Amino acid sequence: PYLGVRDTFPFEEKAYLKRLESLAKAGNLTEARQVVSQRRQSVWRYIPERALIWKLAERCIDFLIAAEAWKSQAPKIPNTVRDLVQAYTAADGFWQTDRQQRLVEQGAAACAEDDEVGGLIAICRQQYAEVVGSAQSVFLKAVEREGWPPEGIPRQTQVFNRYVAPELEERAKVVYFLVDSMRYEMGRDLGGTLESFGSVTVSSATTILPTTTPCAMAALMPGADGVYSLVEDRGEIVPAIAGRVLRNSADRMEFIREIYGDRFREFPLSDLLSMPQKKLQSSIGEADLVVVRTQEIDALGEGPSPYLARKLMSDIIGDVRTTTDRLAGLGFGTFIYAADHGHVLLPEVAAGSIAQQPPGEWKMVKRRSLLGSSISRSSGVTIMQAAHMGITGPVQE
Repeated sequence: PYLGVRDTFPFEEKAYLKRLESLAKAGNLTEARQVVSQRRQSVWRYIPERALIWKLAERCIDFLIAAEAWKSQAPKIPNTVRDLVQAYTAADGFWQTDRQQRLVEQGAAACAEDDEVGGLIAICRQQYAEVVGSAQSVFLKAVEREGWPPEGIPRQTQVFNRYVAPELEERAKVVYFLVDSMRYEMGRDLGGTLESFGSVTVSSATTILPTTTPCAMAALMPGADGVYSLVEDRGEIVPAIAGRVLRNSADRMEFIREIYGDRFREFPLSDLLSMPQKKLQSSIGEADLVVVRTQEIDALGEGPSPYLARKLMSDIIGDVRTTTDRLAGLGFGTFIYAADHGHVLLPEVAAGSIAQQPPGEWKMVKRRSLLGSSISRSSGVTIMQAAHMGITGPVQE
């Protein structure tokens, strides 16, 4: 029944939520968007608990619209690795679907009483699995066929020398943020929050493989391009720059210190957020290169609570902006924000989604990747030649 646009009783508002779910299930997103727009004026939106539910409902519709837009565009994209990467990172690219999905999951985690929109959330999760699964399948086939990385797109190993080193040569005061596990779409959101500081550019770069934190962070170090490799050290496969082993953050920071000496300081993000401004100024001294490290997103994602990860990982964007503001106040004028890898954000691993490790001699074993050599294939696992994937080191596959 038509309930009108003016609210009188609570059941009317709940009926509109049910209608929103029905419209989403039927794929009638235009009318669903109209319902959301009308409900912004509802008196119930002034009650915090109800406002959270409607904000989540609105995010669900935004996600479904983004997913539909991608599905309509995807068949028109040439199935080359380069074209697929560019289709993802374009201004109106697939990253928007990932962004809207992150906001849905954040809203679902923040909304204690989400039973009324549980059906809507389930529709979004199903749509996300289908859309991303399809895109990933096309992408993997292209990579298997052509190799990695694609030509014509900047590489992660070029980031420092392309963006940081030239500024330092001009004696600019530079801050280099190393944000562990910041997805590309989060970088887009971060860029939007920084526009009040001045000119902002968001660029993409192809990562090295495997996309573990030690490997991909090493790729962001000075002079990495052309001399980055994997080496065997103390029985383990580890990254190296021109043969210099960089096992962990301490190794990476010492590597930068040896190049830039007293010009360099490094801090965890949490220290910069909690340190008094005068103490921060004193700690930096005359240094003109500050490296800010943060592992918060990665720690949340790898932690025991997917709920906390979904609820809190977006907060890093605000924390990075606050830190930028503090360092700008100390005279730093150039800020570069780089990430080692992204992540797939799902509330749980569905039954049947675990792939069995193929038999072989594996020198590096991670949840999402293996390095070494195989004996036979395993269902759900793609095996590629390491050299075809741009990997230099003592591994075959």
